[in-house]
Amino acid sequence: MAGGTFGGGTGTSADPYLVEDAADLNAVRNDLTAYYKQTANIDLSGYYPNWDPIGNVDSGPPFTGGYDGNYKEISNLNVSRSDSYIGLFSLLFGANVQKIKIPDANVSGTGSYQRAGLLAGAIYDSEVAANVSECFAEGIVSGAYAGGFIGQIAGGDVSRSCFGGEVTGKDEAGGFSCYISGSVSNCYAHGRVIGGGSERSSLGGFAYQINDGASVSNCYAATTVEVIEDPSSESAGFATLNTGSVSNCYYDITLSGQADNGIGTPLSSGAMKSQDSYSGWDFVDTWGLKAGVNDDYPFLKGLVPAEIALKALKAPEVLTKEFRSANPNIYLWFPRVSYLSTGPGLHFRVQVYEDEAMATLIDEVSSDVGDDFYYHLLSDGDKESGRWHAITVSGVPDYWYTLYNLLIKAQIAIGPRRNVYVRASVGYDG
Repeated sequence: MAGGTFGGGTGTSADPYLVEDAADLNAVRNDLTAYYKQTANIDLSGYYPNWDPIGNVDSGPPFTGGYDGNYKEISNLNVSRSDSYIGLFSLLFGANVQKIKIPDANVSGTGSYQRAGLLAGAIYDSEVAANVSECFAEGIVSGAYAGGFIGQIAGGDVSRSCFGGEVTGKDEAGGFSCYISGSVSNCYAHGRVIGGGSERSSLGGFAYQINDGASVSNCYAATTVEVIEDPSSESAGFATLNTGSVSNCYYDITLSGQADNGIGTPLSSGAMKSQDSYSGWDFVDTWGLKAGVNDDYPFLKGLVPAEIALKALKAPEVLTKEFRSANPNIYLWFPRVSYLSTGPGLHFRVQVYEDEAMATLIDEVSSDVGDDFYYHLLSDGDKESGRWHAITVSGVPDYWYTLYNLLIKAQIAIGPRRNVYVRASVGYDG
């Protein structure tokens, strides 16, 4: 691991700094004009539990360089701040960002006028056009002006990117972005947009507002749009307001619960899952559609948000955490898994091995989704499994599951100071 000194490179576009670990990622803020390439998956949980967005404009300049995520993950991103722009990045100003995967993130804005999104609070053009492409973000976003992927797209070009999860707007919110003034193509939002309550909110399944000069094409929203309590709130299945250009865009009117306002083409849930519904879309190189993948909605090739739920348990590297411990209590924690399609054979599984290579299986047990799950391995090899208040499962709506705070407790008592190796996974059998 490079530990904040990078694994090589000189920071130019031809020879970017190599980002190998969380300390390296944190060091990106030390040179906001350079170019970077990520070379490994990065877990922020143990290092930066409240991430300071890169290029935080409340304390310095924005990010103007380039970042190639190389299709690697940045997991356990947690932001809870009152800064003007929050996300992994604060503000992308003429920057070039691509191929970043952000699973299980939580970005929570506590300010009054801030822009919040998982990838960035906002993107602007400088003398150089900003560009974001081939990025995936999944998790929870909340803030005054919230967008699932980017809070505000004030310029630039955003393409082949997607958001899955939940967006809550105190004032205004959109499933993909709150405001769009740039170009957005071949993108989608899948999940839930919420607003209202004690505040009047304006909500859109894909965006709240699409402004003059904006272009949105070949995009869709498969989102529930929920106004809580305040009947004066504005809401729409795709976008609430549009003075720009919207072409070949669709939204699931059944899922959204919203009336058609003429922005985007409304389709039933069944039609949304048919390739024939998408006029002019490229289903050869850009889009894919396959039963059982991404809740049967179109997915971007190479970026499949819900694939963690669709891999077989026979390949337990999917949504898997491995622990080595000599302690009697082992806690296996997955921050959040959202929008898993239900179906036969969806299980949790715990496997206990006696060797680090995980070749010699001591025992394993699995449980159906919907069951709270507790696992106890006794010293003589017997096991007990039963109900334990460790997993909360709620329907959103009733043909999805949202798993909050997946915690599996494995109590191990197989001799003093004996190491055991525990693997937990969730997915489908077969």
